[in-house]
Amino acid sequence: MKEKLKIAALFLLLVVLILVDIRILLGLLVLSFIFLKFTLVNEGTAKAVMRMGSFRKFVMAWENHYLDDNYNCKKSKKNKKNKPPFGGLRFVGIRFIDKVYKYKFSWTSITHEGEAKVHKDENLDYIILKPDVYLVEVKEAEDKNLLPVDIKAVVTIEINNPYKALFMIQDWFEAVVHKIKPAVRNFITSDTYENLIRDKEDIGRDITDTLEKENFFKEFNDNYGVSVKKIEVMQIDPPKEYLEATVKPWYRGQEAKARAVETVGAVINMIAEATGKSSQEIQEEIKNNPEVEKEFKKMSQDLICREMALDKGAFLDIRTQNSLQDVIAIWKKILSTGGSNEAKSKTEAKKDDVKDKMKGFNDWAEKNKK
Repeated sequence: MKEKLKIAALFLLLVVLILVDIRILLGLLVLSFIFLKFTLVNEGTAKAVMRMGSFRKFVMAWENHYLDDNYNCKKSKKNKKNKPPFGGLRFVGIRFIDKVYKYKFSWTSITHEGEAKVHKDENLDYIILKPDVYLVEVKEAEDKNLLPVDIKAVVTIEINNPYKALFMIQDWFEAVVHKIKPAVRNFITSDTYENLIRDKEDIGRDITDTLEKENFFKEFNDNYGVSVKKIEVMQIDPPKEYLEATVKPWYRGQEAKARAVETVGAVINMIAEATGKSSQEIQEEIKNNPEVEKEFKKMSQDLICREMALDKGAFLDIRTQNSLQDVIAIWKKILSTGGSNEAKSKTEAKKDDVKDKMKGFNDWAEKNKK
């Protein structure tokens, strides 16, 4: 009986001690969250910790990477044992004394859809260490012919030393862009716009080589802790007026083609109506008769050339040698709308000639019916 009492007493004592330890542990945890500060760090980024306004340390999260004593970012061997147990949770320091550094940063990124997204004076508490792409725009760079063009280039940048990037210069990105833009302008002046748009890939590569030869990349790395990996030209845009002037001839060509199709189709429909046949039958007959096809092509080309040479609504003065062409010419004049009063008067005067010309046309139509 005494033994059982002793065991029960020991058990109760153990329970009390455990409860006390849990309460102490919970108390310590509460105190730690009150007086200690933690932060979450995303993969591939780092945060600077400041103590009373002075830099104290970096906390980072990038698998198989670490910062050496000079804050240079270096690769480490793959080792799963070295992975932090709480993912991106990092200890900052004592609350109200140690703070995560925040700063304003402006840049332009590229979305997954390839569109530009402007970030103006965003408050950041981190710096991206892994390679990332930034958009650099150069306005009104003149080509060899002094044509002003706007260039959009995508620059791939990696931060090698976050301390230099954040604290050795006011704005590392602005400093890099300030060096890249003149190099882009100088390269654009070496060739014409027509050649440049054909070799956009070569432009980025050549600009990269030029900056590297002139030790700009070494300067970026040594002074700003930044490594420029690649420059790619995405767009070269001339002025709106230049584009309009370039596109207008193409539109005129399309309009001329449309007029040609309309003119030839109207002639075939007119012949079909006069002969009592379908348009498809007339087309087949023209196609199957080399002599007729030759004559029709000649006539059509003449009509098309004249149509293309005329302004919309102008008086159509076609002089032809055979009856069919004369009738078609007069038919075009009768259907013509718009133009000047003088043109309309001439058209009305020509209508009287239709009766005389119809005789020859009807003879041709009757012959083709057979």
